[in-house]
Amino acid sequence: MNIKVIIIILISLLIIPVTNLADSGTNTPSLDISPSIHAAQVPTFQCKTLYEVENKIKEMKRAGVDTIIVRVFQNDGDRFYSFADRNNRVGVYFKTPHAPLVDDILGDLVEIAHRNRMKIFAWMTTRRCDWKIYERPDLRGYKYDIESGGIIPTNGLNIFNKEVQKYLRDIYADLAAYDIDGILFQDDLILRHTEGYSREAVSLYITESGHRVNPNDMFRGIYEKSGKYFVSNYTPKFWRWAKWKNRQILNLVEAMMGSARSVNPDLKFALNLYYETITDPKNALAWLSQDMNAALKCNFDYYSLMAYHRQIKKELQLSNKDLYIFLKDMTAKMIDLIDNPNKILIKVQVVDWDTNIPIPHREIDKVFESITSQGRVSLAFTPVTKYLPLKVIRKYYLPRSS
Repeated sequence: MNIKVIIIILISLLIIPVTNLADSGTNTPSLDISPSIHAAQVPTFQCKTLYEVENKIKEMKRAGVDTIIVRVFQNDGDRFYSFADRNNRVGVYFKTPHAPLVDDILGDLVEIAHRNRMKIFAWMTTRRCDWKIYERPDLRGYKYDIESGGIIPTNGLNIFNKEVQKYLRDIYADLAAYDIDGILFQDDLILRHTEGYSREAVSLYITESGHRVNPNDMFRGIYEKSGKYFVSNYTPKFWRWAKWKNRQILNLVEAMMGSARSVNPDLKFALNLYYETITDPKNALAWLSQDMNAALKCNFDYYSLMAYHRQIKKELQLSNKDLYIFLKDMTAKMIDLIDNPNKILIKVQVVDWDTNIPIPHREIDKVFESITSQGRVSLAFTPVTKYLPLKVIRKYYLPRSS
């Protein structure tokens, strides 16, 4: 046999299997492709025009920001985007038949972000949709009122209601129709320890668990302090109920992700987590119905930890030294829990929530240093203001030369 013929045969044997695999449509096991991100979370741009918005985005890009996370909902008390029209007092910033339109700015923001080679995530509410509550107050959730001992309505949607579940799936599908890169779930996707006592929830719980739902069997050691009522102890029946509520939240959010991905299969999703979910998991389950181990079983691309240091310091009454140790330990725990550090999105506040005054750059630097000293993770800062600590951000966002 001619040597050239032999070579051709050997090459064909190498190529054919690869070609057949590509043509057959066989799905190979997917890899974890959540890329590391350096983000800015935007409650509102302090800009009067889209031209100013683009200049702000370019300014952040030069500092290493590669992703912007923009608020696309408007509830009572939220600041309006200055450059947007105000067609409605509450609603959303994207087109959907399921909510009032404040102004369709999301398409413009997507275009600006992508033109500047940046990713854009839509930050969207879940339970708190003021417009829906105003239209349909019967869709509100219910909670146990410790003071009166009665069951009263809340300001959030009843996620156990089938109509509410469909509503959220539909509005997230409409959001996914935009050319966004991802969605951040607002931090209202929780049920506090007294919440969840709607007829639908109670009925479903009895059906699935065989147990009754009675708040008097769940709370112990109720006491009053400064006009507020607290619980000092929870019974085993409460913990069973709390775990069930967490599972229902995750079932809903998985359905919402599925609905959105049916429109845009490439969407990434980030779940907002309270710091207690990492540092105090038992109380996080009680107070918020959040469970990190359960969340890890869901298909989230990012776990977005609200590491707002001044809030943490105030709530836990920490010294500066203990605060930075706390941040290091919290980051280390997340790294131990999550196999891919890119999925860990740790958010840092650059403004004091109480005073609305920018935090000194030296302090922000110390916070970033405490977090990144434990290893490589994805980072975000919030909010975007007129005066940003760009020098500090650049230090931790841009690649460092060896």
